[in-house]
Amino acid sequence: MIRFLILSLVLFSLQCKGNISDSEKEKQAVSLIGEMQKELLTNLTESIQTKGIEASITHCSKISPELENKLSHSGWNIKRISQKNRNPHHFPDVRQLAVLKQWETVLQEGKKPEVFISKEGSSFLVMKPILLAPNCVVCHGNDTEIDSKVRSKILEIYPNDKAIGYKTGDLRGAFVAEFKE
Repeated sequence: MIRFLILSLVLFSLQCKGNISDSEKEKQAVSLIGEMQKELLTNLTESIQTKGIEASITHCSKISPELENKLSHSGWNIKRISQKNRNPHHFPDVRQLAVLKQWETVLQEGKKPEVFISKEGSSFLVMKPILLAPNCVVCHGNDTEIDSKVRSKILEIYPNDKAIGYKTGDLRGAFVAEFKE
């Protein structure tokens, strides 16, 4: 929490100074994405350890939007996206979708996708790929890897869920930080 407050103060003070350089925007984006990734992973891991996987689905459905809202400020919009989204608000826009497709090609070539950084007009976009970790298949794998009770709970919260059928190492989506002046 203290790290978040310090980060917020730094970002706010930079915003008050007027124009921010592209290199400073890149640093801010990487920091915000890192904070989102770390807090989400920490919260989800703690929930799974204390409540189990099924109960953690509800927890994850609440904590992810809360973190996105908490970290989206001072001109930044922070979120996760995926072509096979679970949350209906996490579908990529056209530019983000093009990056995801480019990363898929990179993975097919046996390479690791890298962070994407782009500036178009007054918009500054940073995307970090999310590759499926081995422990993620319990909620995002195929039918034999997802327990039926877990799948039922997912469908209860996300009736139009598309975030399944992944295997370890697949591109699950991206963390996105977008700055608009």
